[in-house]
Amino acid sequence: MSGVLKSLYGLLEQIGGDVFDAFRSFGSRLIKAALDRFGWDHLPTDDHSDKLLRTTVIGLLDSFGGKDESILAEARRRFDEHWENPAALHSDFKSTVYKIVLKNGGVKEYERILRSFNETEDNSIRVIVLHTLGCTSDPALKRRTLDWAVKGNDVKLQDFFYPIGAVSNSLAGSDMTWAYFKENLELYKSKLAKASPSLMDAVIVNSVGVFCTIEHAQEIENYFDANPIPKSSRRISQLIESIRNSGVMLNKLKESELVNPSFWNA
Repeated sequence: MSGVLKSLYGLLEQIGGDVFDAFRSFGSRLIKAALDRFGWDHLPTDDHSDKLLRTTVIGLLDSFGGKDESILAEARRRFDEHWENPAALHSDFKSTVYKIVLKNGGVKEYERILRSFNETEDNSIRVIVLHTLGCTSDPALKRRTLDWAVKGNDVKLQDFFYPIGAVSNSLAGSDMTWAYFKENLELYKSKLAKASPSLMDAVIVNSVGVFCTIEHAQEIENYFDANPIPKSSRRISQLIESIRNSGVMLNKLKESELVNPSFWNA
């Protein structure tokens, strides 16, 4: 179910408007009911399935629950408290809470998370920051994240594509990362000249983010025909095919009752 919800989220975001709002409200009702049952904390009586389900439910909150006042308040409480009391925020849920707070916050929250990256040598903490910092809803902070990862010296070469992926976690973010890639292509080439081709592959994949239309597939194909990257040609071909297939599914979705907002209000 989690996979289906995430896939539909990506497709319906392309359509936007009332149908996307109705779908998110549907998802929010579904996820909140599960959260009310299982709560935020692992319990001594949990079996493996309980823990897995709780982690899965909470992992969907930044997409489907971040606008719910009670969920936002609880995420914010745990975020504020965990700096002094790490037990307030289980490591399984830290990424989701950071994303919720970033999407609903501003510079203050962004700076606090960024500071945690600079204050630690714990790679597990740094990885969470790399995967979440770009999820801010502020376009200026998204751009700052890209510059920090790509043009700065704080992020290791093998990790710098992770913040790009975090920025591209929405349609607007994907527009930004794709434009940034084209704007900085020569910098990327220079930065990765002696690195494994897999890193350029990862940069390209993360730069196109949630794109899933036939039009985007064609645009990307045209761009790389004009600006070839031979060592990544196979991965680019696979990526274009995947986006084009998603575009076919999106077009079928547009012809179904799922694009009627009332479908999700049932």
